[in-house]
Amino acid sequence: PDAGYGRKFYHWLHSRHPEPYSSYGNGSAMRVSPCGFAAESLEEAIRLAGMTAEVTHNHPEGMKGARAVAAATFLARQGKSKAQIKEYTEENFYPLDFTLDQIRDEYLFHVDCMNSVPQAIEAFLEGEDFEDCIRNAVSIGGDSDTIGAMCGAIAEAYYGLDESWIDKAREYCRPKMFCYVEALEIICNGYAPDFIFEGTLALAGTAKAMKLFCRTVGKGQGKPQAKPLDDAYRAGADEVLSQDEIDMLLDGRKE
Repeated sequence: PDAGYGRKFYHWLHSRHPEPYSSYGNGSAMRVSPCGFAAESLEEAIRLAGMTAEVTHNHPEGMKGARAVAAATFLARQGKSKAQIKEYTEENFYPLDFTLDQIRDEYLFHVDCMNSVPQAIEAFLEGEDFEDCIRNAVSIGGDSDTIGAMCGAIAEAYYGLDESWIDKAREYCRPKMFCYVEALEIICNGYAPDFIFEGTLALAGTAKAMKLFCRTVGKGQGKPQAKPLDDAYRAGADEVLSQDEIDMLLDGRKE
């Protein structure tokens, strides 16, 4: 979290009147994974990906990269095979006519979508489990954290994520950062809270951003259903949950 931001995004973030800056960098695809997890349909995943990208990365290639990762994540979450995910990606976004072994020795540091999103998807396709996918992504070098993030989103949707990975991530994340993750986890699994616990949705602007992703995944409940959360963000909703209560929602999901 202390590494900072790219120059253009930094200026956008601190501008009084932020405008898209026609970027085709891979930041749009790196941050898009919630769209693949929250969407009710492939069409919605692609639409939401475009919405999250265009505020900064409104170049066609920046939009395409975000949509490709969101689509692959959604398809993986729906239980589609790797062959089906590859076919859809090639028909709609990028050719995947290479293997990691073929590019590993000469692959360079690229921050554009065109030269990093296909590589991230290929790293997922060649993986045998979640960890193997991440190792694949890191193995080619280049913009490894971003390639790993894109690959990891698809891999989690396809393989699931062991709790040990989450526990390890907590060791590196500031508490405030993990509050965002926990809030999205609660919302996307059908627990639309009528509270805003300390450090999470009460953070400036977060409630509005979260409303974009308020779709229930409905574990074991068949077709996902939309769940409006207008009441959840009413003025004064500032109840603070204990960590035990948060853990109950995230782990037990009994109430």
